[in-house]
Amino acid sequence: MAKEVVTIDKQAGYGDLAGRVAGLLRQGGVVVFPTETVYGIAANAANPAAMARLRTIKQRADAQPFTVHLGHPRDAEGYFVSSSPLARRFSRKCWPGQVTLLCESADPTKT
Repeated sequence: MAKEVVTIDKQAGYGDLAGRVAGLLRQGGVVVFPTETVYGIAANAANPAAMARLRTIKQRADAQPFTVHLGHPRDAEGYFVSSSPLARRFSRKCWPGQVTLLCESADPTKT
């Protein structure tokens, strides 16, 4: 995949850019993006090849997990060994929002 640098035009909106980025992630691409404090780097956690590429880029050992960002609480089910009733209730009450849940992964080498 070729490298592409995109300048965000706030007046044009983010819709087209968001669609392009989503497409890149679906295809196994890796995306670097600014946050309020640092630059983040993202890959599709459901794509093993993309996660391997991310591990290589970040020089991260297989045993060291990544953070997984989800669009909806139900999306978490595929990443947990089992979610406790407390974790499910907490996610229902607090998501969406700035909340992080630490849970055991079904396969820590993939996330």
